[in-house]
Amino acid sequence: NNIFFFFKQKTAYEIKECDWSSDVCSSDLLKNLARNLNVDSNVIFLNRVPNSELYSFYSVASCFIFTPSYEIFGMVIPEALGCGCPVISTPISAAKDILNAKNSIIIPFDDYRKLTESLTDFFTGKTSFNRSVVRQSVEYLQWDNLAECYLYHFSRLVAAQ
Repeated sequence: NNIFFFFKQKTAYEIKECDWSSDVCSSDLLKNLARNLNVDSNVIFLNRVPNSELYSFYSVASCFIFTPSYEIFGMVIPEALGCGCPVISTPISAAKDILNAKNSIIIPFDDYRKLTESLTDFFTGKTSFNRSVVRQSVEYLQWDNLAECYLYHFSRLVAAQ
């Protein structure tokens, strides 16, 4: 299994802590960690990936890891799930509403042992996900479905007047 690191956009931490003068991932921290763990031949660092190319990466990724301590609602989670890519995440706000045992592993905040255990279980096959089920778990979030929901509720409001 190869591990891809790609950046959809710069985070506040990256802007504050790193020199991001180009789109190339210039953070040596992750590269050094991969080298020290002797897994650098299996880790691929990519430039920021444009939205138009995200599907290609989510579709071949074994899993998507998203472990912030704070996030109002990251679109990256439904994007990954919509491509059939299971998620390993911390229990951030609205994500708790769409993540479940059929599409994700939820780990406690700052529990690196649980993250390591979850990744180990995932890559050894102890934990597995059906990519079709993962994809179907967020079909209700498609724009057409959301638009129909809004129209339904709007028409009920108008009818009630």
